[in-house]
Amino acid sequence: MGKSRNRKGGVKFVDDSDDDTFSSTSSMGASGSSEPTMAQEAEKEVDEDSVLDDYVDSLYEKRSSTREAGLKGLLNSFSTRVMTDYVENKYATLAHQFLSSVRRGSSAEIVLASRALGMLSITAGAGEVSEHVFKESLPHLARLSKLGSTPAARVSAIEALAILAFIGGVDVASTETAMETFWQILSHKGTVHADQTLGTNKPTPQVKAAAISAWTLLLTTLSSDKIALQLSSNGSVLSSLLDVQDLGVRKATGEAVALLCEIGNDLDSMGMTEMQVVEQMKALAIDSSRQQGQTKKERSEQRSTFREMLATIEEGVCPETSIKFKHGDALKVNTWTQTVQLNAFRRFLAEGFQKHMQENGLLHEIFDFVPRGAKERTQGAKQKKQHMSVADKMRTQQMNRKRSMAEAGRRFINDDSD
Repeated sequence: MGKSRNRKGGVKFVDDSDDDTFSSTSSMGASGSSEPTMAQEAEKEVDEDSVLDDYVDSLYEKRSSTREAGLKGLLNSFSTRVMTDYVENKYATLAHQFLSSVRRGSSAEIVLASRALGMLSITAGAGEVSEHVFKESLPHLARLSKLGSTPAARVSAIEALAILAFIGGVDVASTETAMETFWQILSHKGTVHADQTLGTNKPTPQVKAAAISAWTLLLTTLSSDKIALQLSSNGSVLSSLLDVQDLGVRKATGEAVALLCEIGNDLDSMGMTEMQVVEQMKALAIDSSRQQGQTKKERSEQRSTFREMLATIEEGVCPETSIKFKHGDALKVNTWTQTVQLNAFRRFLAEGFQKHMQENGLLHEIFDFVPRGAKERTQGAKQKKQHMSVADKMRTQQMNRKRSMAEAGRRFINDDSD
């Protein structure tokens, strides 16, 4: 495996600036209109909070359709606003009611409530609130991830649990518990025996792909030593997943393998034969077979993605992606670690991605991003510290990985001199 980690592939641009789904989040007023006064802003905020309170009240109703309507209203608000103050004052009530819907709701309600838990954590940022939400949600979302009655409910629970663990998992043990849940799903072989052994129902390809992506996201928070312990000799599971028919599963697996190579892990030591993985990636990089519903553009993106993964495995070349936003802002990521994290937040935030990238301090710290068009906001010392904790965790893990790689290099030199 190549050891160069500094070279970059061609820059890939993704333009989010013309997405219709973001039209309602624009901060631009009508041409020639005057700026609202502080009193008008305060009055508007009070009105908006009253609407939010009505949504919360609906979560106590017996009729499931009423609760679902309330969850939809809250999710829309989470997407179009960064409601830090409201969440800080109401997080206990919100978390309790979201979990109540997760425990007793229909599949549709579970999908909404799981997503609401993740949005609650993203809005609150790193700190005591997200730690509390993750701790309370872990057993319920883990159970749903493995035993949910519908694929949609399972995928929603998996994605929410991954986000909660990423933001609120302050200790390695709790993060590894979530990762073990995802591993049990992604390693399921589709047999009754596997159901009994792993304690999880047979996953559909969509569920399995979500579990792989969730596991990979949390992989970015661990040191190389912890990753090696996570995989041990089970890396062959990932290699086998590159051969499955479903494109989503293959792509998610490819990202995991590329990430492992980028952060300095040796594939052979984890039960994967590097030569075999390279051949699998080469085949996927030139695959022109058409899956049902897949467009020509999607097939082209598939081949491009696997070529980038192959370059990482063979040469240590990391991809660079630039995402354009409205108002001329652009976010650049140039490692698989950043790419995996970015993909996870884009997928989860969906139509709220641009709004949160522009105004959410947590995402600014994670991606080291300062938007030019962001409003000046004053953050308290506590809130700033909370946002920094996730970014600090990322930087600490990166330094630990570099230290582990340097020590491995010194051991190799010493062994060679002997």
